[in-house]
Order: sequence, then C-alpha cells, then structure tokens
Amino acid sequence: MKYRRFYVTGDTHGEPGRFMYTDTAFEKIADSGDILFIAGDFGFVWDNSPEEQAIREIIAEKKYTTCFVDGNHENFDLLESYPVSHWCGGKVHVIGEAPDGTPKLIHLMRGQVYDIPVCTSGAEKCISVFTMGGAFSVDRRYRREGESWWPREMPSQEEYTEALANLKRHHNRVDYLLTHTGRERSLDIFFLGRRNPNEMELNHFLEQLHESISFTHHYFGHLHDDLDFTEKETLLWFQVRDMITNEIIE
Repeated sequence: MKYRRFYVTGDTHGEPGRFMYTDTAFEKIADSGDILFIAGDFGFVWDNSPEEQAIREIIAEKKYTTCFVDGNHENFDLLESYPVSHWCGGKVHVIGEAPDGTPKLIHLMRGQVYDIPVCTSGAEKCISVFTMGGAFSVDRRYRREGESWWPREMPSQEEYTEALANLKRHHNRVDYLLTHTGRERSLDIFFLGRRNPNEMELNHFLEQLHESISFTHHYFGHLHDDLDFTEKETLLWFQVRDMITNEIIE
C-alpha cells in the first residue's frame, strides 16, 4: 500500500475525545492513505475493557491509519501479547485491521526504521521514520506494578543495539525521528537543568542520534506541551501537525 499524507500529534492517554469528535480540523481533512503518528502514551491498550475495545475498533475504522510509539504509560503486558509482525520494513504489533486485513492501528516498536511508500506521480519514493518509544514515569510511586505501571517503560540494551544496527543499515540517514521523550539539551531547557536522572540514558541516546545521524525533523511528546525547540525539533501534546511541513493543522 502507498500512503499520501503524514500527520503527527502527542500523547493521547486513552482520551476518547481525541478520536470520537469528527468535526475537528484534522478529522475533516484526513482521508484514505493518510497516516496519523502518535508520539507515545497512546493509552488505548490499557485494560482491554469492552469500552476500550470499542474505541480501538472505531480508530481502526477511520479512513486514515493510526501509528503510535509506546510511551511510559502503557500496559506493556497487554501490548506485547500481540504477535510481532512486519510493516514497511520494521517490526510492529498490529492492534487493529480493516475488514480486508490491512493494518489500520499499529504499534511501532522500539529501534525500528520504517520505509513508508508514498504516492507520487513520478519515481518510487519512501519516507523513512525511526522510532524509539519509552520514558520514565515520574509518578511511578503512585502506581501499582502490573496494574498501572510496568518495568518495560524504559528501553533495554537490546533495543538500543537494534536501533543502532537498523540506523546503520540505512546509512545513518532517515527522514523523521518519532520518539516519546526528548534529547538531553531539550529536556535541560524544558526543566531548567533539573532533568530526571532515571531517564538520562534514553535522553543521552537521543542526543547522540542528533549528533551522529542525518534527519529532517524530530517529533516527540511526554512533556505535555506544544512547542518548537528548534527548526527541526518539535514537542507535541494536543496539536496535530503536518509531519512533512510542520504546519499546525489544529
């Protein structure tokens, strides 16, 4: 399948309104062949209740395809109960499908690079997206392991290694970085030098990527705000942006 337009937003946290309202600026323009990327804390793979399953079905029935990286507030036991498959060259969990079996709700796994074919009038073209989910829960002490918090929230050494290997196979060049948390320098700015020490390994890894690979733009969430840190680095929460132009859609 070839895709047309690419959009990106921040944490949805299992909030039904992010998908149930059909009169938003994004819903009015999103169409078949479009993709909405979510920068972690998707939150609709949480308790598998009938209500949650119904919302996932609604999301999968949208004209567009929804792809998300995991955040720190995810039910990793439930998420990882889905079989691993492949989509656009990278590993995924397919959460929902169209009646014809086309993946429509997709978890983009950590350390992957997806070469997504794009509809063009000329030569074959792909948009490449590198993904790295995960972050540290600052509210961990208020949560219960296996019920509202899971140890898998931070990437493993194997996932870091796989990420670097996948980037190397792509000659350390991708179009977009889609992560849940951000790099060291940006978090230092956001928290005025008081970053969470428990997340520093991941922040440092992302900082190294900024220094060692070629990319067009980095989108991330986690910090519950919408702003551009630099001309090629954007924090998202509620805003929906055109992933290619960084234009605000809503």
